[in-house]
Amino acid sequence: MGKSPAFQFYPADWLNDIKLQSCSLQAQGLLVNLICLMHQANPYGYLIINNLVPDDKTVAKLLRLHHKTYDKTLKELFLYGVLKRDKNGIIYCERMVKDEAKRQYCREAGTKGGSPNLGVEYNKPGFVYYIKNNVGLIKIGISASPEKRLYRLKQRFEDDNMLMIEKKWVDDMGKMENLLHEYYKEYNINGEWFKIPEKALFALSVLLKVNNKVSPPPSSSSSSKEYKSDSIEYRLANYLYKFILKRNPNYKKPNIQKWSKQIDLMIRIDKRKPDDIKKVIEWCQADTPDKQTEGTWKGWANNILSTAKLREKFDKLFLKMKEQEENQEEPENFQPSLKEQLS
Repeated sequence: MGKSPAFQFYPADWLNDIKLQSCSLQAQGLLVNLICLMHQANPYGYLIINNLVPDDKTVAKLLRLHHKTYDKTLKELFLYGVLKRDKNGIIYCERMVKDEAKRQYCREAGTKGGSPNLGVEYNKPGFVYYIKNNVGLIKIGISASPEKRLYRLKQRFEDDNMLMIEKKWVDDMGKMENLLHEYYKEYNINGEWFKIPEKALFALSVLLKVNNKVSPPPSSSSSSKEYKSDSIEYRLANYLYKFILKRNPNYKKPNIQKWSKQIDLMIRIDKRKPDDIKKVIEWCQADTPDKQTEGTWKGWANNILSTAKLREKFDKLFLKMKEQEENQEEPENFQPSLKEQLS
């Protein structure tokens, strides 16, 4: 495959990059020349010329710089983390390497995750969803069964970290997807994949609310299956109920069989692990009134009041739980033994 004659440049990113703007104009000028060389390299983003790793004097000569000036300016780019060296000592630009990985991912997605029959889905009810992959790209798509869609995407792209961030039942899947794709077209990478800034994601919920007649999804057919009190489905459903009851002793006792059915669907259809379901229950229900000013779990305890809601918001809850684990200490929580927890 031939090299692209150009690469994307984002002036706002350049001007707002603290590391880059900490460098002198001389260092920034050197960077421009180096990324031009890296653009022609294989692998992309590495300082490799004619399939060879050049020494500093060779690069300085190529750029018509005195080698001492080159060395001093290059050290400045290393100092502020603008450029790095890999374990073999090869200079590379992390931003370029990541962007190339995203392009490769989307190129593959164009053949595997597109929606060529979008028009067929007009006037049909179903779900609009957005899924986030392991490199931060967002897929805005439609499906009658988004959980199954997520499962297939994970298998297809071999990406176990892919998460469903949001899903919404709509009256016209094709029309709503087209509206969202049009709204976010400036962030489109390939097909249904977008590179949407975090601050712009809020518009998804607003657009779905304003442009959709709120209709409930069709209820699943009733099942005669009865969940025994010692089954994992029943125990997890009852586990959530106990947390809610502890915060609100007057909470009306739900139909635990119906709650157990939702847990069953989470395990069988959504491929959730029981241990992960238990952890998410503990995490979201830790949001007691005296904890509501702390951390990123604010407000979830009062929103997750059934296993149906737990299933609907599971991906978002799981993602936020993981973020909180990485960025801060976990909140205090009820910590009985495993046997007591699910008894």
